[in-house]
Amino acid sequence: GGGSVREGTLRVNLDKGMWATLREAKYLQQLEIEVPDAVMQVYAKADQFQLHAAKLELMVDGYNRLMSGMTEEERGLLRSQVEMVDEAVEEGIDHLSWRHHALASFIHKTSTYISQATALLAQLQSVSSRLTAYVRGWSTAPLHAPRKKVAQADDLARRYRAALDTKLATVREEALTIHALVDQVHLSLRLSRGDPSWKRYVAALNRQLAIGLRSAAAESLRATRDAIDTSVGTVSSGVTRRRSSSGLLGSDGGMPSPREDPATAAAGAAKGFRPCLVEVRLELVVPDILLQPELGSNSSGTGLEDLVAMWVD
Repeated sequence: GGGSVREGTLRVNLDKGMWATLREAKYLQQLEIEVPDAVMQVYAKADQFQLHAAKLELMVDGYNRLMSGMTEEERGLLRSQVEMVDEAVEEGIDHLSWRHHALASFIHKTSTYISQATALLAQLQSVSSRLTAYVRGWSTAPLHAPRKKVAQADDLARRYRAALDTKLATVREEALTIHALVDQVHLSLRLSRGDPSWKRYVAALNRQLAIGLRSAAAESLRATRDAIDTSVGTVSSGVTRRRSSSGLLGSDGGMPSPREDPATAAAGAAKGFRPCLVEVRLELVVPDILLQPELGSNSSGTGLEDLVAMWVD
């Protein structure tokens, strides 16, 4: 072996000129030209040297990838495994040579330690990767799906609750998966839950989870804002509304609620307009003017203000 564990990078300490020397020894021997004894001793074990050299290259590559692929938190969790690897590697740096009888045993032992540490590192990183993928999914699936036509308030509320229930079920299911993965990691590491490095690791996962949940909530709020945004025109009942109208409300008029004309909706969409979010009926019941649903809040929780409050909550 060669290099320095303290520097963090290893290399195989092999003079590439040795292979040229061995080739020359082979041809000189075929020509029956005398070859120095020291060279012949090495040549006699050329196949073994090549095998050891190939295995050492693999071992060193695995060591360097392991050490360079760890964060400080991961290094803390794997400290006992890293110490075992470094102690084994130190033996190759300080005590072994190419002719040492224990070289094959050293390569096998050290490679095994490196493989075990690498597998644990991959397990740790898999939890973080899965958590990242899950929270990204929570953030990219807003509760307000793109709409093609105006909806009645009660229908919109039902669809919203169904989307919310589906999302919450997904979050719960994926959270249970993360918990199971974390338990598997803890079992593999054989660390106490009170170990400072384990506490730091769990805290880091919790921060990652909190960021993801905040991002998911913010994305849903942005979708709610966009759904009632008046900066983009809305189309309903053949009437185009721009900034002067509310993106939350739909049809108007003191008559039975007209339905949205598909041709009008298509033309509006082509111009960048969106259908209104919800249909509100205006009824003339002498001497009152009634809106259905109400624009404010009511005891039954069916007003538009109640609907928006439900989205935010």
